[in-house]
Amino acid sequence: MVSRIPPDVVAAVAERADGMCEMGRDCRDPGSQSWAFHHRRAYQTGATSRARTVALNVPENLLLLHTRCHEWVHQHPLWARERGYIVSQYNPL
Repeated sequence: MVSRIPPDVVAAVAERADGMCEMGRDCRDPGSQSWAFHHRRAYQTGATSRARTVALNVPENLLLLHTRCHEWVHQHPLWARERGYIVSQYNPL
């Protein structure tokens, strides 16, 4: 499923990030200008309705990460879960 993040949400997340990767000290690619939006609670964890999909595209569920950092999060899910980069569908955001 392709994410269609509303422009106002994109702006809010970008403002919160303030030009920095939101992995902070865990950043894997300091200085990169390649960006990706990461859903902490992913689509495949229960997004079966349009309302659920829209609920996932909120600032609380999104992080602005360098592309390499985004890949790292998905390649290391246990590590990412321990640090809050991935959130279970059963836990509140």
